[in-house]
Amino acid sequence: MLLAEFDYTLTPRPTFPMLNTMRPRYDMWLLKRYGLPALYRHGLLRGRA
Repeated sequence: MLLAEFDYTLTPRPTFPMLNTMRPRYDMWLLKRYGLPALYRHGLLRGRA
């Protein structure tokens, strides 16, 4: 998984400049697989995030 973030001119602008988010990363896959669904279920649906 790539965590690709862009500005309004479609220039890559990562939130965390110390991490290379332009290449596939295992930790980003873990974020997508486990972190984001939990955030959605326990945070966004309840209005806490």
